[in-house]
Amino acid sequence: MATWKKMVAESSAGNVAQNAATATAVAGGADNKVLYQTGSGVTAFLAAGSANQVLKNTGSAPAWSNFLTVSDSEGTPNTTAINPAGTITFAGVSTETTVIESSGTITIGLPDDVTVTGDLTVTGNDIKSSGGTTAVSLSSADVAIAGDLTVTGNDIKSSGGTTAISMSGADVTIAGGLTVSGTTTTIESTTIAVADKLIKLADVASPTETTANGAGVQVESSATEAEWPELKWDKDGALSGWTLSDHTASSAPDYNVQMVEHAAGAPASGDNTSGVGSLYYDTTNNEMYVRTV
Repeated sequence: MATWKKMVAESSAGNVAQNAATATAVAGGADNKVLYQTGSGVTAFLAAGSANQVLKNTGSAPAWSNFLTVSDSEGTPNTTAINPAGTITFAGVSTETTVIESSGTITIGLPDDVTVTGDLTVTGNDIKSSGGTTAVSLSSADVAIAGDLTVTGNDIKSSGGTTAISMSGADVTIAGGLTVSGTTTTIESTTIAVADKLIKLADVASPTETTANGAGVQVESSATEAEWPELKWDKDGALSGWTLSDHTASSAPDYNVQMVEHAAGAPASGDNTSGVGSLYYDTTNNEMYVRTV
């Protein structure tokens, strides 16, 4: 049986008219190439892209584009290829990060209240308020607070979570030891109660008679410091040992506090008592001695 095909006929305008048919191959094409039209009656081919690429409209010729890659900043970063047709969600703890999207614009910032679980490093020297006023100044290990410091909780804790300072109204309790490195400490309390039975003075790394000289207690009894009475340890001059100053005279002379050592028999050269001017009582012979050198 014979099979007939309709021949293509050219119109008077030079156009080719034919019935619709299925194209099985296009001249110039190859495996995985993409056919696109570059102009009226003009076609072209785009070479195959790489794995995981998608076709992108550039406004002129199409082009291959990589998937969007998202990475975090952890110690071992996580990196994921995101399909451009997918959704990227920026999420954070409410006390650490805020994310706002508006008309395609994403704003990432800090909330009003911020919780820092690790170290906080400030590269500048100042922490400023929203109005631009410097609230905290940093200089090496020193911190200066320009205004008031308000703690909304009752406790200040160490990095290990142990409560170091507790507050109740105007009262402050320090759970551990308190070290003051400054040269002057002023206490304006009307009553000071100390549980320790021994108060240590002149406590230095390498104590000697020189570092202990002049240690004692001074009472501010007038506007003239020279008139203040003192109880102090004196290792200079003619007197040696504990001395008392005369608070009734402007010259404030020092008087030796007599220390009496008592034992059976006369004192030996090794019986130093408290120094020159100290006394020794011989309980055997009922005799009193005074140290002269």
